[in-house]
Amino acid sequence: MGLMPRFACVLLVSMVSWACAPAAAEPEPLAPDGAAEPDPGSAQSADESAPGASGLAMPEDVRALWPQISATAQRHGLPPDLVALVVWLESGGRPEAVSPSGARGLMQLMPATAAAVARDRGEPPPSDEELSDPARNLELGCAHVAALLDELELRALDGEAVHRLAVAYNGGMAVLRAWDGGQPLPEETRAYAAAMRERWESRDAR
Repeated sequence: MGLMPRFACVLLVSMVSWACAPAAAEPEPLAPDGAAEPDPGSAQSADESAPGASGLAMPEDVRALWPQISATAQRHGLPPDLVALVVWLESGGRPEAVSPSGARGLMQLMPATAAAVARDRGEPPPSDEELSDPARNLELGCAHVAALLDELELRALDGEAVHRLAVAYNGGMAVLRAWDGGQPLPEETRAYAAAMRERWESRDAR
């Protein structure tokens, strides 16, 4: 084979090799200045990673209700994060939730409690269907929370105040008074109040 044919073959092989080589991967976009790269090993579940207005992590179902929760809470003079936390712990943001004891809706109102709140507002007792309506349940639930805060004379909502509110909300005033008198809390109420306090105190720690 002459020089030119041999050179042509070498050139052809080089061109084919270059054309078939994999393209270099484009560089990953950099994180914004000051932002840490996500660590999959330490990431929380998606349901518990979305902050509310004051740093409260909320499940997706509760986060979707944030505008309605916020508006209703503010109408009753309540911190929206407090109401969102009650909704989270009570129903997980499911308006159709019904407990074994008969509590209903987003804030898990017992029909008798809801009827008493409605009566104080000059309204007829709500039906079961009304208690499954997010707007109606939030309205009566926020009115109930506001009334408890007034009765307990809780003004500064630190961890201890929220713990007492949670005991009264979950167990009732009789359970709270018994606890103040030295009686142990029922296990459900103890766990509920502890979870409420822990999440309230840690809401700004993220």
